Amino acid sequence: MEGETMSEQAEAPIELKYGDKKERPRICKGKTVRVKTGCGNLRVTINRDDSGDIIEFFTELGKNGTCPNTSVKMATLGFSTAIRYGMPVKEAVKYLRGQSCTAAQKIEGQDVASCYDVIGNVLEEELKKHIKPEVD
Repeated sequence: MEGETMSEQAEAPIELKYGDKKERPRICKGKTVRVKTGCGNLRVTINRDDSGDIIEFFTELGKNGTCPNTSVKMATLGFSTAIRYGMPVKEAVKYLRGQSCTAAQKIEGQDVASCYDVIGNVLEEELKKHIKPEVD
């Protein structure tokens, strides 16, 4: 890019690659899903960017300050950050789904293996609702 000014370089379109950080818009569209678990109500908030892609997600489990709530929040923060840096949401779902814990039980007719399993299920359902057509 020799001979180009900084402003010319900045105006070129940037394609994100795995490891590049996707910038979060100032305002995101999102929704929160509440699911009962063996540890209490789990709320999963999923935010999307202007193109409809999941850009981040957060969780809240039961009451603030509890060890399970903190553990779930920190794991979610790690996955959410990985998604911002290019990890496909499908890959996060693969790691979260099927994780089990001692509080696993059947709630409202559905098997709830763990909070992580619930988060994976919620993300997977969101992906199914917003499938983008393949571009040739």
